[in-house]
Amino acid sequence: IDFIFCRNVLIYFDVDMKKRVLDIMYNVLNIGGSLFLGHAETISKLTDKFSLKNFNNGSLYIKRG
Repeated sequence: IDFIFCRNVLIYFDVDMKKRVLDIMYNVLNIGGSLFLGHAETISKLTDKFSLKNFNNGSLYIKRG
């Protein structure tokens, strides 16, 4: 998979569930694949497997290789 759009979903999960979901998304994304999140979401304290790119109304995380 090259893209995952998950805007305003993670905000409803507790920390453990967020980590589990992020691991699943990481595993299905191709290297260099993109994870799109909503502007209220951040994963910086949950995982270091993605590089952050900010833009207008959201965040884009790129899977690191």
